[in-house]
Amino acid sequence: MNKGLRNVLHWLNLWHMGIMWVIAILLSYFKLLFYSYPESYVLSPHSAFTVNQESGPVACIITGASSGIGKAAAEAVALKGYHVILAGRSMASLYQVAEELQRHHKSIMVEVLVVDVSSTDSIIRFVETVAKLVDDKSLSLQLLINNAGILATTERITAEGYDSMIMTNYLGHYLLTRLLLPILQRSRVPARIVNVGSFTHRCVKGSDHLFSLLSKRELPKNEASLKNKAYQIAHIYEASKLFMVMFTYELHHRLCTETPSMRITALVADPGIVHTAIFRELPRWFSTCIFLLLRCTWLLQSSEVGCRAVVDAAFAPLGCSAKYFFGGQGRVLATSPLSCNKQLANDLWILSERLFSDTILGTTIGGKNSVL
Repeated sequence: MNKGLRNVLHWLNLWHMGIMWVIAILLSYFKLLFYSYPESYVLSPHSAFTVNQESGPVACIITGASSGIGKAAAEAVALKGYHVILAGRSMASLYQVAEELQRHHKSIMVEVLVVDVSSTDSIIRFVETVAKLVDDKSLSLQLLINNAGILATTERITAEGYDSMIMTNYLGHYLLTRLLLPILQRSRVPARIVNVGSFTHRCVKGSDHLFSLLSKRELPKNEASLKNKAYQIAHIYEASKLFMVMFTYELHHRLCTETPSMRITALVADPGIVHTAIFRELPRWFSTCIFLLLRCTWLLQSSEVGCRAVVDAAFAPLGCSAKYFFGGQGRVLATSPLSCNKQLANDLWILSERLFSDTILGTTIGGKNSVL
């Protein structure tokens, strides 16, 4: 591809993010004011999804826990009495978070485990370690928060041949969830899965060629072959977050209709725009200008504020499932029409299952095969 054309497409991607994503977040807040369900899912002592100490110690896994929303959510969950498993790619960063949390809160229980959700092998090793940890410490895995995510500005292909942003933001969490389901099913108390989504899913308007983003690619022979392509930053990120929303809804549907005795609920949490390290690959001047604009309009939040939707979803009442939490105070919103397309969600599930069929069906975790 001509270098000049590639640069033009790159800048169009950036400006799409700067304009369309701001419109999408404004639309979400507009819906929050006029079409949300305020106070519908605010926690109460009698109905909240909380730790029952009489049933024994319970555990929570949070991916992407080394910084940002994951770190803030880990603190909130740990203070509720959970044994929190901090999961991420960097052992050093995870230990730093664990030490900081324990320094500020002496009584909390945190564990550090490495997982790279862009690697199938890493996910399998992680789940095997979790299964052993749960058995050794007599823990019930009650809560899984799929938070890890990236915003890549250049195409990178994983060892399995998937786009790294698609793998990290969706496919890796799909596989992780599927392999952890048997452990969640054996929990002594009702379990919950919280997938971190994004308002950017509203920017995806059509389904044509959407699933082609999940196809495998041949590993490039050299880096130059990747640099010669115009990477669709915005479109791929938006699609990955749309996949997470549809995955949550389809997971809820299958848990309710196919295995109702599992007592597992699935929810989506949208933190809004949070000033985290996810934007580190964007040009410095571009992110600075966007952040300045967002600060002036009160749309940019800290991790502590952004994680409120995640915490709301984590501790919403027991019967709450297939809801999209946004804006704190237990409020939920309707998602985009495309994300609610049941046939599309079913097709996504079938395709995702096919991609990992050997892994899901051939891997035994903790003595039982994965369910669903």
